[in-house]
Amino acid sequence: MQPPWVLSAAVACVVTLYCARVGHASPSILFNMNIEIEGRHVPLVFHDGLEPIDVIEDFRAQHRLSLDFQQRALQTVCKSLSCTRASPVVYQTAVHGDNNEPIGTFELLQDDEPADAVHAFAARHGMSKAFAHNLLHSLCNVPSITCTRDGTLLFRQAIRDETGAFLGTLEVLDTVEPVDTIFAFLQPLFAADRARMEHMLRQLLHVVCRQPGVTCARTYPRLFHRRITDANGTDHGLLEIFYGQEPVDMVFAFGEGAGLSSAMQRNLLVTVCNDALTRPYCTRDRAQVFSAPIQLDESGNAGVLTLYDGDEVADVLFHFGRRANLTFGAKSQLFSLLCNRPPITCTRGHAVVYSRRVALDPSATDEDAMGRLEIMEGDEPADAVYAFAAAHQLTNDVREHVLNTVCDDMHQTLNVSCTRFAPVVFQVPISKNASEPPVGVLQVLQGEEPVDAIVRFGREHDLDEFAQKSILDGVCEASQLPCTRERSLLYVAVVNNEGVPFYADDEPADVVHWYGTDRNWTFVERKEWLAELCRIRRAGAPLLNCSRAEARLFKLPVMETPTKEIGVLEVLEDQEPIDQVYAFLEKHDLFQTAPVNTSLRNVTCANVQCVRDRPRRILFSMHATYMGLPHTIQLVQPEEDWICTEAHGSKKCQHYVEVKSTSYCAKQMPGWPECANIMGDALRHQLTLYEEALWKLPNTKDLYAKLGLVKGATSDEIEAAYHRLVLRFNNMTEPQKYEKLRAAYETLHDPEKKFYYDLPCLKFFGLCGKRQADGGISISMDN
Repeated sequence: MQPPWVLSAAVACVVTLYCARVGHASPSILFNMNIEIEGRHVPLVFHDGLEPIDVIEDFRAQHRLSLDFQQRALQTVCKSLSCTRASPVVYQTAVHGDNNEPIGTFELLQDDEPADAVHAFAARHGMSKAFAHNLLHSLCNVPSITCTRDGTLLFRQAIRDETGAFLGTLEVLDTVEPVDTIFAFLQPLFAADRARMEHMLRQLLHVVCRQPGVTCARTYPRLFHRRITDANGTDHGLLEIFYGQEPVDMVFAFGEGAGLSSAMQRNLLVTVCNDALTRPYCTRDRAQVFSAPIQLDESGNAGVLTLYDGDEVADVLFHFGRRANLTFGAKSQLFSLLCNRPPITCTRGHAVVYSRRVALDPSATDEDAMGRLEIMEGDEPADAVYAFAAAHQLTNDVREHVLNTVCDDMHQTLNVSCTRFAPVVFQVPISKNASEPPVGVLQVLQGEEPVDAIVRFGREHDLDEFAQKSILDGVCEASQLPCTRERSLLYVAVVNNEGVPFYADDEPADVVHWYGTDRNWTFVERKEWLAELCRIRRAGAPLLNCSRAEARLFKLPVMETPTKEIGVLEVLEDQEPIDQVYAFLEKHDLFQTAPVNTSLRNVTCANVQCVRDRPRRILFSMHATYMGLPHTIQLVQPEEDWICTEAHGSKKCQHYVEVKSTSYCAKQMPGWPECANIMGDALRHQLTLYEEALWKLPNTKDLYAKLGLVKGATSDEIEAAYHRLVLRFNNMTEPQKYEKLRAAYETLHDPEKKFYYDLPCLKFFGLCGKRQADGGISISMDN
């Protein structure tokens, strides 16, 4: 079997020039050399008119010598003969035109790519692309010729990035648009960095398009190019998708123009997006049928309104209108314009603002669901949920669960609150008096107690209890609705199959305290249940009004006259009742209003256990939140600043703030490890602010506070407090505080001065007037 190059040499013998000269008689010999092959000398003869490299290649092929022989022999011969090329002709043929007129002789050299040789030949002889294509096709059918590509190499260069890293070798052929070749080269390298890819694409395209012989018809790459036929073989045309175009939009536009069915369009989109070059740019599966900035006459640009295939115009306009604050008139105008614009279709005039699959089992599929609940624009969610519940025979509990879920979802996603939680069964306009227009419309809902509706309406429109009672009487008489109670019920908690009602005027902490205490619940059990109740939400807002974590143990309205209230005395959990009594007396200046100052104490301690007989001053209150509950911490003046205990023969002393924070956290916030440290720091900071404000007061102001006492303190308590504080604020270290401390002591230590200081204020146009020992009255801005 002959090697391939022998076959090429044999084909070369068909070449007219060489074979003719061999056939002529005795061509002149230009050069002769003997080649030793396997121990014998074989002459290598060079005749006139033949290219030396062709003679050498023919000799090498006949004797099966190496390519190294070819190059060494050529170097030797070219020293004596004229050599015009270094590669041998492996194929040669005469080329004729359409009318058989001779065009020229085509020669294919060793190692030449046929496509490049044909391109160069066609350029020299002005051949058309079609003619050159046919010539190349003929060459590639010759068994001895290997064609590795069908395009001519116009550009070839190693490409490096800005850091010098080698990216690969870019080859541009005449059969492919240069920008497509460059894009196909860069896209796998920079798929995750489109900005960088686009930058390099522009740079390379600029370089390539400036090369001789390179023609750039466009500057944007084509991602997809295919003729589309259906199952019947019908040709629907050419689908082209370019970089920067969304494939689904182009498929939709092509399909609409070609009259393709929706199913065929979907299948075509799958085909397009499965293409390796197109796949990264398929970012959505619905076509954009409309997109334009919406210009308003008065308020300027409202933004860009975009519609996709399958969108309902009413739904899109609802959400766009909320973002852009469009008026009803503007939305109506846009709706009319869009619905008359093909291919947009409008099947309804109201938006679906909420849609949810309803199933008793959350893991159920769409097929197993009872149905889909939809709420239209302008509909009250409660009406839609009640209608859905009636159609699907839902229980009341399931219906309430669905409604609460819907209201929470709409509040979070649309910032829309449910205005009611059942259909309206009675409504009436309410006026404060007959001569004024109505302040609103009272609505009583299905299953709702009229008093609940009236209390809710009263809060919204600032109606007092008397007005609410009057409305309740009128509604119960006129509506024939069942009125079974006079207090508004917010919630009924079920505990151990027992219902616990929470009314609108109840503080949840109080209900939980008394209910839990009657059933011997621990403090922790009561606290956990209260936190659970206060987390219940409806329409995104807490259902119960939890204003404090501490239960109120005692409440007493204090009256000046049968119709005039002075204030309300309250004692909360963990508060010493006697301290609250004296704080109330001091706040309202009641110490010398006998017998109030003694009767309040007796009444309070008869209802709440008073641990101490003598009161201590409440310095300040501080608020903190734990488990979602607002807590109030009161810091009371201790007998001593430092509290010491002895254990195992050693004495340990702690500041009273540290003792308070540790004990409070252990009881009220046991699940917060850092509580004692953080609470202690906060109390110390607040105590510093309290003392700084206290010692800035004038010498005649708040004398009891400066001694850390309550009004009504005994002479022994005054004496003890002064001697304790003078050790801290003496004349040497704190002269200013010592002066004020001394002034307070001198007034309160003297029985006569103390008597006149303790007298209640005589009010003069908001000023405080006090009788003096000389019979006069001193007036102060401070009361």
